[in-house]
Amino acid sequence: MDIHRPADAVIGFLLIGLPFVLDLGAAAMVVSVLLGSALIAIAYGGGREGDSIAASTHLAIDRLVAGGSGFAALLALVAAHVAGAVILLLLALSIVALTLTTRYRHEPGARATTVTWDNRRQGGARG
Repeated sequence: MDIHRPADAVIGFLLIGLPFVLDLGAAAMVVSVLLGSALIAIAYGGGREGDSIAASTHLAIDRLVAGGSGFAALLALVAAHVAGAVILLLLALSIVALTLTTRYRHEPGARATTVTWDNRRQGGARG
């Protein structure tokens, strides 16, 4: 998942910004901004130290955002914003492609260690 999180962040920022640039309807804007913020939260949430988001949860949220982006595209199409609907649909398809090409796996976290003044590692804060 090395490239997955930055790709999630880019798609999330696009989901937040593009509806305002393209002046989509209010419903498509709200759905798109909510989904974009969820993707950004997933992209920056966790990481290498103490990943608080399980791999199955990340997969489920990616699927939810892909479906929601398709729904936002449908809302934009109903509001007669064809260009916006196409762009939102392309973003939804990019999330689906990213989801299909990522191997979601849970890696066990490293045990927290403390480095002392003489550069020895100890298991806890007290030694």
